[in-house]
Amino acid sequence: MAVTLDMLARVLSPIRRRLRLIVSRAILKADADDSKACQRLDLELLAGEAREGVARIQQYGLTSRPPEGSEAVCMSIGGVREHMVAVAVDATADRPTGLKAGEVALWMQAHGIRVLLADDGHVGLGTEPSDYVALAPLVKAELDSIKGELDAIKEAFTTHTHAVVLNTLTASPTTTALALSWSPSDVAAEEVRAK
Repeated sequence: MAVTLDMLARVLSPIRRRLRLIVSRAILKADADDSKACQRLDLELLAGEAREGVARIQQYGLTSRPPEGSEAVCMSIGGVREHMVAVAVDATADRPTGLKAGEVALWMQAHGIRVLLADDGHVGLGTEPSDYVALAPLVKAELDSIKGELDAIKEAFTTHTHAVVLNTLTASPTTTALALSWSPSDVAAEEVRAK
């Protein structure tokens, strides 16, 4: 009986090893190689074990290039270490923290740039949570300028005669009102949503 158990252990030992090696954690030894259709990673796995050119599988529609030192989770297809793919990579030391439940953030290590999909439905852009605006700074400045011009037009309507306003805007003398597809209040409301 002991011989049979020993033989069974020897037969199962390679299978046990393969099962243990299916999923591994690794550290990137260099920035990801982004020159090919599928990124390639040089990884350090178990103590002293290194793999070069490991394919990184990413989600469709999203891509990133992880820097050296990032952590990876790798799968060995069929437990064969020579057929390894990286399925998740994260730079945990730099990852933004403090998100509310359900929020999503796109971020990059350099400059702290983030896009926050907030739990209240707005999209924030910025470098710090306190700096988030829903529009890029140049677009916000343009909207502020347009809002100023619209406020001036509104003021002209309320303080000048109808004829002066129409001449200023080069509208037809028979026009009794200026038809805008948007109003100053729409711009102001958009700015409030941006904050």
